[in-house]
Amino acid sequence: MRLDDAWRNGTSMGHRAAYLVTASLAGGLGLSALYTSRVLTRAVAGVPEGRLFTLALLGALVGSFLIVPRWDRMPGRARAVVALLAVATGYGLFAGLSLAASPVLYQVGALLLGLAASPWIKVLLQANRWIEASNRVRTGVRWPSTTWTGVLLGLTAVLAGVLTMQGALIPAVSAHRPVGCPVLAAGMRTATLATAGLAGLAALALSMLTPAEAGDGEAIGVKRMLLGSLRALRHRYVATVAAAYGLSAGMLGAFDGLWVRALPHTVPGWLPGLLNFGVLSGSAVILVIAFFGDRATRRHGGSGEDFLARHARPLMLLIGAITALGGGSVAVSQHVLGNSTIGIVVNAVFGEIGSTILIPLVDSLFKKRFPNDNKSREEANEAANTIKVLGQLGLGAQLGATIWATAAWNGVSVLIAGLGSATFATSVVVYLWPHLAAWRLRSPAAQLRAAATKASTR
Repeated sequence: MRLDDAWRNGTSMGHRAAYLVTASLAGGLGLSALYTSRVLTRAVAGVPEGRLFTLALLGALVGSFLIVPRWDRMPGRARAVVALLAVATGYGLFAGLSLAASPVLYQVGALLLGLAASPWIKVLLQANRWIEASNRVRTGVRWPSTTWTGVLLGLTAVLAGVLTMQGALIPAVSAHRPVGCPVLAAGMRTATLATAGLAGLAALALSMLTPAEAGDGEAIGVKRMLLGSLRALRHRYVATVAAAYGLSAGMLGAFDGLWVRALPHTVPGWLPGLLNFGVLSGSAVILVIAFFGDRATRRHGGSGEDFLARHARPLMLLIGAITALGGGSVAVSQHVLGNSTIGIVVNAVFGEIGSTILIPLVDSLFKKRFPNDNKSREEANEAANTIKVLGQLGLGAQLGATIWATAAWNGVSVLIAGLGSATFATSVVVYLWPHLAAWRLRSPAAQLRAAATKASTR
């Protein structure tokens, strides 16, 4: 196998497969740093349950302002490698800080893990940009959308596999083995160091496989660094899409942080581990949609066209409905059926379908909105992902924990249902956007403004 620049920057199937598989591994490992705190909490004493997850989300939010806006200034290969080295370092620091068995240091470690996880979306979108660029120079492109969603499937498989591996390395808590005992702490360090090793290997693979891409030379000032991740929200369409993304993330933030505590003790021991793989349902569904969409496109003579971008708004409406169904099932099973397990299982599938599919769908919406304008598309993605983390932290982890303290799952289930319904309502607005824009242009106020502008130019 040749590992020179000509091979890395070419269009061979061997390099394409090797790079995209590695990018899936890298994205899954990066995202795991955000969710691993839910697993590691089992071995941490003296820290309220859910605190580590909240701090990891806070670290990701800080990273979205301080790190992500500066990320594209590095060359493409350096960006990919540094992202995975940061994840390896974050896991290593958590293992090192755990030696002191200090609740404060555990929380510092969770914050640093979230900070290290913040560029994971940039690694994924970088792979998608390369897919699009290489498709433009390749002949006979048959599966453009399927290739992109295949990367997403690999990412979610890695995420679920890493969390399952970490859970298996930390012994189960029992009445005879209190949280924080040496056996649990040793298992936690083994889990974090093993994941750090995998992230280091992924960084090495990316250094050999990532195609060359020049860095962005735009100067980043303090204002751009502090507000740049939100400046695309001045576009109403971007703000509406970002709102749907944030509401969906808020629903999953409340659900992900608390569903394990809401499960009855009578459920089989294998069920929580199995539900970790619910994230695969979303990527599998979008892969099937993309496959049949690409096939239909080829049959109609549209080889190389992006099915997801062409049908992004109808898919957004569908995902909003699925998200609302998943959230509603949590409230119905708790308050009507009196069995929280049913709703948790349903939302572990339907909620994850909505949340996972939104990752490529949001980018497709912006690709359609800003054709041939990669800068505006990147800024829109940055803004949407920042709002996503804000929703996951504020509406999900924080508000969910506050409601749990007073109303437990009875209250949290209503919050989840409400956020799911709000996601659907916002997705309806996104779907109807062209019609709403046309209506605004025909409104009396718009016509008066147009007449005044025309008169002032005479």
